Amino acid sequence: RKVHGEDAWLSRVLSPTSVLDAVLDGVSTAQGRKASMHVKAKLEHASISNPEDVIKALEEANGELFPYGSMTTIAATLKINDRLHIFNAGDSLVYLFRDGSTKELAISDRDPYSRAGITNCMGSQNYVCHQNEIALERNDKIVLVTDGVIDNLIMRENKNNPGGKLFQNNELYEKAIKHAKMPQDAVANLTKLMDKKDTDYTGYVFGRFKNDDATALIRFF
Repeated sequence: RKVHGEDAWLSRVLSPTSVLDAVLDGVSTAQGRKASMHVKAKLEHASISNPEDVIKALEEANGELFPYGSMTTIAATLKINDRLHIFNAGDSLVYLFRDGSTKELAISDRDPYSRAGITNCMGSQNYVCHQNEIALERNDKIVLVTDGVIDNLIMRENKNNPGGKLFQNNELYEKAIKHAKMPQDAVANLTKLMDKKDTDYTGYVFGRFKNDDATALIRFF
């Protein structure tokens, strides 16, 4: 869903057993579209064969953004064989759906006690790229999302537990992912669900629907 045009996404096949996925959400008050598109282009053209290559590309992009005050969040995954490497900065996140359970694989850099916004992103002075790694299992489902999706569909119970979040109301899984046979079905379900939330003017974080750029990249293994 495009509102401000500051989201960007990338899905790049690197080899028959390796793929790089990413979603980005540019900061509206800091040349967000320029930032998200710049980092996307960097990841599109960088030589990537391992996690260190991703970190290097992101660090270079961050250095190029910082002098201009241009900022963006990022959530990215690098699949190499049966390992999934996770990278994020900001409040764009990565979720694992496995055997009916949900786990947040990224660390949210949003202050849970303030509406001031995120506390870390690319292009900022305090930029830190969080990293994680898991072993993939058959039938795992991975979703990368920007806050335009998260704020309307997911209520988090424990915001300060990086080992895994608890979920009170997980509409993303229950109504979009759970019964989907293919990722294309999940995308269609999610689009329908977001449209309904918009029509009903309902959401979680702000107590109403948040009309924002919303990007989701869904992959079934």
